[in-house]
Amino acid sequence: MFFKQGFYKTNFDGTIFQQLNISGIGFVVRDWNGKFVAGLSKKIAGVLDPDVVEAYAIKAVVNLLQQPNLHHAVMEADSQTVINLMHDFESLLDHSRIGVLIGDVVTTWNSYPNWEFTWIPRIRDMATHCLATQASNLSDCCL
Repeated sequence: MFFKQGFYKTNFDGTIFQQLNISGIGFVVRDWNGKFVAGLSKKIAGVLDPDVVEAYAIKAVVNLLQQPNLHHAVMEADSQTVINLMHDFESLLDHSRIGVLIGDVVTTWNSYPNWEFTWIPRIRDMATHCLATQASNLSDCCL
């Protein structure tokens, strides 16, 4: 695991549960020593497009990272679509549900120059995938 000195490492993920008509998100935040700082597992009503669920997950992470002392962060996800949208949003003019969510995140990101967003393979994102999957067992969310 690579941790940049002085940076928080976050991973986020989303999943859908067709049969239950819900979606779930999860994230984990660790400090540069790999120590757990925060995590979330949350249920979202309705079956959403997988990329939209990932966008809800990144929005949840960004909301947390606006806290004092969390302004240096590397955010990793296994959704290449969402990460690509983050880096190329200005040229897209996407007014869909995912576009609105990503637009909000990009607007916030512009205020935090020490945030980075990168893609990682699913195998390196299993902790957050498990948290997103566990959301189906919750009444609301677990922080």
